Amino acid sequence: MSYKAKQNLYLAECIDLDITVQARSQEEAWEKLQDAVKGYIQVALEGDTQGLLHRPSPLSHQIRYYRAKFLNAILHTWRLERTHPVETRSHYCTT
Repeated sequence: MSYKAKQNLYLAECIDLDITVQARSQEEAWEKLQDAVKGYIQVALEGDTQGLLHRPSPLSHQIRYYRAKFLNAILHTWRLERTHPVETRSHYCTT
């Protein structure tokens, strides 16, 4: 997940591993997060797993993630219904 925290400051977070990075652009934040996750996994695979595996982020971060995911799903469905009203309606109706 990534989001704009302040002007010229983006955060990207892996809620499953509790890793957060910051950058000046969303693209840079995603790149930094990918590097951080790769490094985390590499250390775990080398055998130093104490305190590394299954380290979920705080509940408030998980709530923010799932709230954003839910709102994006609603927005996506709404856009589908606006652009393809008949096809979408028949897809979701059970009668």
